[in-house]
Amino acid sequence: MSILFKPYAINQLTLKNRFIKSSTAERMAGPDGEVTPALLDFYERIARGGAACIFLGHSYVHPLGKAHHRMTGVYNDRLIPGLRSLADVIHRHDCHVFAQINYAGSRGDKECAEPVGPSAVVNPSTGLLARGLNSSEILEIVHAFGQAAARVREARLDGILIHGGHGYLVSLFNSPLTNQRTDEWGGDGKRRFRFLEEVYGVIRRAV
Repeated sequence: MSILFKPYAINQLTLKNRFIKSSTAERMAGPDGEVTPALLDFYERIARGGAACIFLGHSYVHPLGKAHHRMTGVYNDRLIPGLRSLADVIHRHDCHVFAQINYAGSRGDKECAEPVGPSAVVNPSTGLLARGLNSSEILEIVHAFGQAAARVREARLDGILIHGGHGYLVSLFNSPLTNQRTDEWGGDGKRRFRFLEEVYGVIRRAV
């Protein structure tokens, strides 16, 4: 038998095989990020097909961090029941599910949220000029990641991915091209990495 069909352990979570559905933006949520019947059906069909784990498309952790229309949200407690329904339809097929949580920054659709970033720099992925965040806004966003993680756990999903690429906010902080700050949030590699480190820390404390 191919190794692809053999179980695999991720810490205390055992997958029935090695097939994982990677995160891709579904664009199937309701206007405020709520789970819809179409989203439930989409993921149940993948779980029924034999995947061992599904990484959901990215979900926004804060109302101002929405990247595009029909993006799934994890920014409010009222979204928990829908996320729980999503977990339930996936789990019934012996499949696990992880949420990918994100904040758009200047990578998203400007019709959904103001383009922001660590510095007032044009995002090379979108051509949008970001407004530089102040320290209190940065801390609010970090806190939002922790609250989102708590909601994911309350909804009974199995794990969390932090979206750290593709020109979204986390990657904007990590790059010297888009993070030109000289305070505690930028200036050298260690300080540029601080945002992701703080996000990771608040998530660990939340779950």
